[in-house]
Amino acid sequence: MALYTAKSQGRNRARGIVTVEAGDAQALIQIEADFDAACSSERVQLQTILGPESPEVPGAD
Repeated sequence: MALYTAKSQGRNRARGIVTVEAGDAQALIQIEADFDAACSSERVQLQTILGPESPEVPGAD
């Protein structure tokens, strides 16, 4: 789910889960069911990792 979040925000990046606040299995199921809401309510914290810049393509001017 974190990878799909990164993809929706643009290319050349990844999102990794830093923390998840779920007291029990039912809370974890709710987070999985609505991942965007869990991120918005800060029950899940993500970290963005930017990839390397794309190399210059010769003659692409």
